[in-house]
Amino acid sequence: MCETRWVERHDRLLRFKELYLPITNTLRELEQHHNLETSKLAFQLSKTITSSSFVISLYIIEKIFAITLPLCKSLQQINVDLSECCQYVNNCVKVINSIHENSEEEFHKLFLDVENVLSLVDETVKMPRLIRQSTYRNNIPADSPEQYYRRSIFLPFLDYFKSQLIERFIKHNYIISGLQNLIPSFLIKLKPSSNEFKKCIDFYKSFLPTYETFESELKVWVEKWKSVPDNELPKSAIDTLGVMSKDFYPNIWCLISILATLPVSTSSAERSFSTLRRLITYLRNSCSEDRLTGLALLSVHRGIQIDIEEIINTFSRMPRKVDFVL
Repeated sequence: MCETRWVERHDRLLRFKELYLPITNTLRELEQHHNLETSKLAFQLSKTITSSSFVISLYIIEKIFAITLPLCKSLQQINVDLSECCQYVNNCVKVINSIHENSEEEFHKLFLDVENVLSLVDETVKMPRLIRQSTYRNNIPADSPEQYYRRSIFLPFLDYFKSQLIERFIKHNYIISGLQNLIPSFLIKLKPSSNEFKKCIDFYKSFLPTYETFESELKVWVEKWKSVPDNELPKSAIDTLGVMSKDFYPNIWCLISILATLPVSTSSAERSFSTLRRLITYLRNSCSEDRLTGLALLSVHRGIQIDIEEIINTFSRMPRKVDFVL
């Protein structure tokens, strides 16, 4: 899942949870509407959002997503500390394991909150009818609604969520951290040896021009940045590529190029798409490409301070007939 959408959905989830009672009451008022279509749709939505499985799922998702929300926000930054993110994922997995081990206690607290919310809308937590054979729905044996929803929703969601974190981050931890540790700002702090890059090098072995010389090249690369002040050390892969020589460090240049183009997060691209969706309105549907690009850059980089006097002076020095792009 894209980090940007994850954060947006978490925010919407919180807003929906806060407005749950007003939404439910409004839908029940609309059930008495004179328009048959409006009344029918309101009844269907009201039945859906007041069902036990819906409310329990809502509270479970909000509880678990809150654990990884800082991770999603961190992955949206331009200069992402991948090693720190991987460490945070390890901590998240430990927390989820702890919740899983104490699932009865953790779910009991959540279940009490659900019962309280449903009581405010004149509903109770109901367990679906169990049958002997079932193909298309959960048919988990349970002695109470709390036990049923803990087994059918809470525990499976925890297992799936943990498996996704492990699949996306932890399995590639050594490769990602190995690539990032080549950036001078991380390299000087850690002072790594060639053994720490072994898994990373083995993974990208086929891309390296001279695999056999990597160890010697790494020693020279570390020595290069020892005398450079900390405030002048490159802090990202793009900055590092701009101050290094491909001829002297062919293997490291190849690995940092991979890091610079590695799709760790699609937040930047998603942010651009969201900007274009806001810019291309009905009145701008015939906007030229240059003008649209300029508007998009102004919208995305709105934090940059613009000197209005300098812009006025620039336009004042232009010829009388200025070719504005419309």
